[in-house]
Amino acid sequence: MRKILLPVVFSLGVLILGGTARADTIVFQDYTKFAGTPELPTFSATIEDTTTGVTITMDHPVSTDSDIVFSWFFNIVPPIPAGLSASSFAFVSGVEATGQNPTPGIHVGEDIQQADGDGKFDIVFTWPNSGTGEFLEGLNSIYTVTGIQAADFLALSTTVGGQHGPYYSAVEQSAWWGQGTNPTPPTPPIPEPSTLILLGSGIAGMGIASRRFLKR
Repeated sequence: MRKILLPVVFSLGVLILGGTARADTIVFQDYTKFAGTPELPTFSATIEDTTTGVTITMDHPVSTDSDIVFSWFFNIVPPIPAGLSASSFAFVSGVEATGQNPTPGIHVGEDIQQADGDGKFDIVFTWPNSGTGEFLEGLNSIYTVTGIQAADFLALSTTVGGQHGPYYSAVEQSAWWGQGTNPTPPTPPIPEPSTLILLGSGIAGMGIASRRFLKR
């Protein structure tokens, strides 16, 4: 009896250890204006899990105002992971955040920068406010980041003065915009292919063991 059940127990044990892999996607798309005058369609920022971290896609909508994006702000659930810095960010495509001379294009650190009358944020992308490299309407900016997950971005800005916010994310152009409502919730866990294979093996093993037990 022990010899028959051993393969089944082993299969189920490996299955439990295999677990599931999260593949979260969080979307910030309910930005509302909290300072300034121009009116624009909503901005959109999508955070997607990868095998090593996340992909951040920032979309600048087309409108009649012909404005440019100067800065884009995000938060990280504290504490900020050790080693997370500007060097953790890799430009993929679109408009690269090259900064506003003499400031760099990416700032990383707990409460490193304030968004106008809102609170302080942990991750800030900046683009030139004139000349080449502007983040124009109809374009996007895509980065990958190592060492963090999409769920880490579900943090509100640190309140400063209580004027506006707090917000999960903010955008600066001719006006200031922030998302204070809950973003699109994370997607449910997706089983890894290896987990599905182990599950099938475990079920098959149970069936074989059951048949052998009945024959005995």
